[in-house]
Amino acid sequence: MRRRDLRTRELDDDSREYPAQPRQPASQWRPAATSVIAALLVMTLGVAAFAAISMSRTAKREIKAPATATPMEPLWSTTATSPLQAPRRGAGLPQGVEITAFTLTGTDEGWGTGCVITNQVAGFPDRCMVFHYASGAWAQAGPALPGIRLSGLDMLSSSEGWVAGCDDSSRGLLLHIANGAWQQEPLPTAEPQSDVTVMAMRTPDEGWMAVANPKGAQGGANTSLYHYSGGVWTLVSTSLQYITDIAPVADGEAWVIGWNTDATSSLAHIQGGTATVALTSPSDSTFYRLRMFAPNDIWIEGARHDPKTNYYTDDTPLVYHFDGATWSDVSLGASKSAQHASVVASDTVWGFASVKPPLTSPLYGMVEYIASIYSNAGGQWKTLSVPYKDLQSLDVVSSSSADVWAVGSYMVMTPLPNNAGYSGVGHSVLLRYTGGSWTEYGR
Repeated sequence: MRRRDLRTRELDDDSREYPAQPRQPASQWRPAATSVIAALLVMTLGVAAFAAISMSRTAKREIKAPATATPMEPLWSTTATSPLQAPRRGAGLPQGVEITAFTLTGTDEGWGTGCVITNQVAGFPDRCMVFHYASGAWAQAGPALPGIRLSGLDMLSSSEGWVAGCDDSSRGLLLHIANGAWQQEPLPTAEPQSDVTVMAMRTPDEGWMAVANPKGAQGGANTSLYHYSGGVWTLVSTSLQYITDIAPVADGEAWVIGWNTDATSSLAHIQGGTATVALTSPSDSTFYRLRMFAPNDIWIEGARHDPKTNYYTDDTPLVYHFDGATWSDVSLGASKSAQHASVVASDTVWGFASVKPPLTSPLYGMVEYIASIYSNAGGQWKTLSVPYKDLQSLDVVSSSSADVWAVGSYMVMTPLPNNAGYSGVGHSVLLRYTGGSWTEYGR
């Protein structure tokens, strides 16, 4: 299964509106793509009202500092409940580059997008690049793109694929990789501020894309679904307010999940240009991710939320499986402390448990940190080591139970002048877990 890395979007600026949906879980923040979150700490618009939506982007928030500001407790001092193990440092990436999206295309081979961020207040990348990875070596493909965030890619093979991103005005960008280089391609829509949120190409000549519209009919942003065939993008109508993932099955056929406007999510089956709703989640729950290992082995990852708190730490996993005939609600039997689950391979599931910052932290109630990671391989749950105490998300981007790649996110806090608060800029790190230990790239 190819990983689709365009997944997570945080609040951008006040000129764009986003649906008030539950936020993305710590186990799947892609952002995907887990790229930059810039947070200027105060925001008159409630944080809970702005859910994490597909594909990472700059988010500006402020948190008022106390009248007598005291130094913030470093994020990495958060107490974790499972063993910590400092990752080994992987070599090969240029200094300052962090991997925002990654997908494997072979044994120890893959492609990634990388960005350099030096402004710890604004947080938007100085420049981004496309990289090819092979056996520990990284090679840049094509020139760097200044003032552009590349945060998602979809590879069809080891030499061909697609990359998406946007500039700091939310104008979308689409690149086509072929033979070790890339060229820019037109987007399905002529609207300049319609950037790609999900991309799922099945072949070089057929695939799917969800594109964000600046403002939807209900007063908040929504997405439009497009099908690519014969060199032409065609709009496909669905009832979904915001599409979060797509799984292509055959020519003109795909499964699509997304959010509705009533605190539920739905699964739609696309055939012959028509979308039919096949499944709707319980109330106060969200579908985040589709994992397809085969047409008769497809998974939905989601979460049930506590409507009173809307915290990660009060969620419970919501997982469905398709066996080629029917969709079934799956009980994972995970640890009671796990709030979210990620289907790593057809026979392996990871569970994630998060904790809140201490009450003294200005970020209390704003973020959560991964405290425990569990793995169920062969029907038994075990506790894995955690690479950092400040890890806010971990998005698995591979499909091997023994050699797991994931993109994580963390935040760097910078005090603002005159005790005005803190600037928080989100960063990403590529992690590899194998043989019981972690290796990091780009941190």
